[in-house]
Amino acid sequence: MRRVVLVLALAVGALGALPALQAQEPASSSVLARGAQGEEVLGLQRRLSALGYTPRSRRSVRGRDRGRRARLSARPGAERRRKGGSRHPARLARPGGGAGGLAPALERSPDPSGPRARAQAARAAGRRTLVVAFEGLWSYRGSYTRALLRYQDRRRRGAAARPPTAPPLSSYVSQRLIAPLLAEGGPDVALFSETSETADASEALDTVLAWRQVLGSELRLVVVGHSFGGLAALRLARKLGARGVEVQHLLTLDPRAPTAAGYREFVTPSGVREHHTYYQRGWWLPGRPIEGSQNHRLQGVGHTAVPGAPEVRARFQAMLGD
Repeated sequence: MRRVVLVLALAVGALGALPALQAQEPASSSVLARGAQGEEVLGLQRRLSALGYTPRSRRSVRGRDRGRRARLSARPGAERRRKGGSRHPARLARPGGGAGGLAPALERSPDPSGPRARAQAARAAGRRTLVVAFEGLWSYRGSYTRALLRYQDRRRRGAAARPPTAPPLSSYVSQRLIAPLLAEGGPDVALFSETSETADASEALDTVLAWRQVLGSELRLVVVGHSFGGLAALRLARKLGARGVEVQHLLTLDPRAPTAAGYREFVTPSGVREHHTYYQRGWWLPGRPIEGSQNHRLQGVGHTAVPGAPEVRARFQAMLGD
């Protein structure tokens, strides 16, 4: 502590001496004056060195920075970062961008969890069914979806794993209808938010087309939607029908629409082989039947409990086994 106090006192004294030296400097002897100041600073440095303090020069700081940059450059992925690339090229793909959608971007992406890679793995394992599911309003949670798919992958490899816990008030389709089937591997699943399906963009459509490129006409589609996700499921089925892609099974659960115009879309799209709708007419968030669908009214079941109703689970498993 005494050493630190002494160092500070010497530094303050040196700074206080500079104005006096400048005041004594003759106008015609600037070189001599600078030499006097240099001697004063040199004397200060000698006294600090005697106390064990060695100030860093600019050269030593630059050398330290060069060493740090060299260590960083040796890390994996540094070459891509220097060239302006990204460690995660898949994040650069913009869903729904361009006429080709997401499929061309997936071909450039090495992301092992992308739709095309998952479709190739399914084809190698002899699986041909893809479940596309839409959660309802504010119900989708990306972190839970990713954890659910990781859990499914571990179970398929035969590894011990516990199913992830869904956040409260969310993921009703994922946790109540799909998660119970994943303990034994279950079907291939693509989960989406109801907001991802709009008139101008469709992440689910891009995913289905990527699977279609891999499996061709062997692809079997089961599309599920709950609440506002039911409207999203209808829209996806309509877009697929316009492209000649058949939906084998469409399951809408207590479907609702945010506006009156949305209810005008409550008609089974062409290109759907079988369509079932389960709905309830309680006082809180009642669902609606859909024209052209086989409608089943549930009794004593609330809006968020519809995906877990025994009748719904039985129907869903029958669709997967068909």
